[in-house]
Amino acid sequence: MSNIAPDMVFNILVVIDNPFLLLLKGYEIEWYLSFKALIVILQIT
Repeated sequence: MSNIAPDMVFNILVVIDNPFLLLLKGYEIEWYLSFKALIVILQIT
């Protein structure tokens, strides 16, 4: 257990305790990508 970083264990526990946080991060990434795409489209036109 000593070869695993404590913060890594904490992150795993947080994800197990709050699976919706993982979904939230996924939605954040999707929102960010769609926002970037919108900016690119606006720059082209």
